[in-house]
Amino acid sequence: MILAPTSRVRVMIPSVSDGTELAGAKARSIARAVCAESFGASARVIKSDDRTTVLAGEAAGYPVVVKALALDRAIDRIRSVVRRTRHWRQARGAAAVASAGLRVCHTHAIVRGTDPSGHRVEALIIERVEGPTLLRFASERSVGSGDDRELLDRLGEDVGKLVRAGRFNRDHKPSNIIVETQPDGRPVPVLIDTSDIRRARTNRSLDEMLAKLLIEATGTSVHVPTRDRVRIARAALRCSGQRREIRDVLASVERIVDAHGDPTPRDDPLAFDA
Repeated sequence: MILAPTSRVRVMIPSVSDGTELAGAKARSIARAVCAESFGASARVIKSDDRTTVLAGEAAGYPVVVKALALDRAIDRIRSVVRRTRHWRQARGAAAVASAGLRVCHTHAIVRGTDPSGHRVEALIIERVEGPTLLRFASERSVGSGDDRELLDRLGEDVGKLVRAGRFNRDHKPSNIIVETQPDGRPVPVLIDTSDIRRARTNRSLDEMLAKLLIEATGTSVHVPTRDRVRIARAALRCSGQRREIRDVLASVERIVDAHGDPTPRDDPLAFDA
């Protein structure tokens, strides 16, 4: 199993302008804790395959998620050196999303080195946000309370804010959003995977992100009532600044969902966040 590096470690603190990352000294302290062999022994494995592992644990007193990537291929090592891996895209995406006004999973550090098995690896260390994914949240409860309606509004507003900021999330699906409960009990959406943030290049960015919220839900048999779809779309349209009719947006979203084809995901996302 691929783990975080424990030898020949280089710690890199992504440079962002939004001030959301921890101060450098604390981030390095977290990185050192993650790169200790004791972290790999105590952390919980969320998912793993031949080239990647996702771990959850505590590092220097902070809850973290660590995404480790094997750099066995020459192209991966080159991408790591020039900072063009998925991890670096996520760090840059998090900064862009935060600057647009969304609650986002903060980046602590990116580390590169050799793991206990001798693999060259790069690992992304991010904040661990507590709560169910939006997909599981929707699958386990009927939305309808005042707090839930506020959550629907926030989901739409987040889409609108991204569009207004000229950004587009190519992977804006419910399993990439955590529902975090605030101290006052209000649920707030937190975007946890920002590796597919791009510049919005078409006027359909809003419609496509709304459709992505529905496609994964449809493919996992999670029902999203029409009233909830309308509420999210209204909030997105209002926050985006676009002057369009809500019925036109909903019709466009429906066409995108229909054109997607079979929405069944290759791996069941509900199997990873139980």
